[in-house]
Amino acid sequence: MSTTSRALTGTAEHPVLTLDRTVAAREEELLSAVLDPARLARWYGHLEGHLAAVGDETAVQLSEDPADRARARLLTLEPGLLRLAWTWQDEPESVITARWHEDADGLTLHLDHAFAEPRHLAGYGGGWEQVLQALLRELGAAEADAPSDEEIEEQAVATWRHLAAHPVEVAVQLPAPPEEVWEQLASAEGVARWWWNQWQGVEVTADVRPGGSYRIAAPAQGITISGEVLAVDPVSRLSGTWVWADEDGTSVDEAAEIRLRPDGEGTALTVRHTGPFDAGSDQPENYRQGWEFTLGQLESLLSP
Repeated sequence: MSTTSRALTGTAEHPVLTLDRTVAAREEELLSAVLDPARLARWYGHLEGHLAAVGDETAVQLSEDPADRARARLLTLEPGLLRLAWTWQDEPESVITARWHEDADGLTLHLDHAFAEPRHLAGYGGGWEQVLQALLRELGAAEADAPSDEEIEEQAVATWRHLAAHPVEVAVQLPAPPEEVWEQLASAEGVARWWWNQWQGVEVTADVRPGGSYRIAAPAQGITISGEVLAVDPVSRLSGTWVWADEDGTSVDEAAEIRLRPDGEGTALTVRHTGPFDAGSDQPENYRQGWEFTLGQLESLLSP
């Protein structure tokens, strides 16, 4: 059974929604479902024009409701990559990025939606999960016992609201310029110099590029953090999914984003860690303390 994984990154004002799903389908089937106007209309909407070249625009009729119309402008079209500027009704323009690749496990679909404001986050989250289910049906890859589209959308809206409700935010000042801080964040060798350096035998691997992966393990303690790298803006922004695994279990739908900006001769570093954290639970405070302690190790490394 394949499940949808979720990540919420960006900032409170400009959130980024991410969905990942691996399905039993071929890339050629996906391209047919997306590029054939008749098939696209069955599971998504009717395009009133063509998106053949960068800069092309079209209206999209999403349902029988005349007001349910959007406009799309093609920003990027490459093998395995589609990026659109998107507006629905009078909302601010946002950017949708879809990536896909095929391997031995099937077809992996990855979608990012970067918003200009936060008001529509949960609604789009629910909508995208319902659209994904419709695409799976078109591909013949939907599970027989899947909930109805309405149930999927309703539950997903609640899930995305939950993910946005209780972020962990930590800010520290570091005694080095952003370029030096970035060197310690954006490679396995750099992270290994400070992360969990109170323990022996910590293992770090990292492929720091969008779509790459990372893993930090403390075998003696039975703890592993791993995930997919989502965004890399050198010297300013690094984000990824976050999967914490220990004897108590494995986390789901968590993500973390680190941002750097110059601050005098040093760097202001902020972390925003999101997940399905419940109000009143210990988890957000535990993460806050963990980030503060671990970033203190980075500060010690950078101190003269």
